[in-house]
Amino acid sequence: MTQKQFIHFAQINKLVGIFSMAPPTFHAGVSGAGLCIGLPFVFIGQYLNELVYNILGDPGVYYGLELRKVKPANLKGFPWTIRDPQYKGSIMTVIGWFFSTNPSARVIIIFSCWMFSYFFQVIVENTPNSVDWPLKID
Repeated sequence: MTQKQFIHFAQINKLVGIFSMAPPTFHAGVSGAGLCIGLPFVFIGQYLNELVYNILGDPGVYYGLELRKVKPANLKGFPWTIRDPQYKGSIMTVIGWFFSTNPSARVIIIFSCWMFSYFFQVIVENTPNSVDWPLKID
């Protein structure tokens, strides 16, 4: 699998995840008071995500450091003054989205799983020598 194929797969997977979240959150409804708390989280989280994407581009974002597409010396200043800025941006977006809805049991379960997956990925990526790819990415 090439890195370009991996990027394409990851982007499709993200779209599937977002579209699968739409029905439960639509069914739960929007919380007026929650929007005041949630929207700033969404905007800040998406700002961090977009900033990382604009600086690194697709090849840098998708395991660019591990695949030597990004040099560690280039990761200085903001947003790298925040550890794992893209994951933290994604986590903030999910938290903001959650607060913006009227939580139902279904929404709580889905958002909990989503948050767990981000936290798990942060732990895996910050553990030295923890990931051995089953597929070679060229």
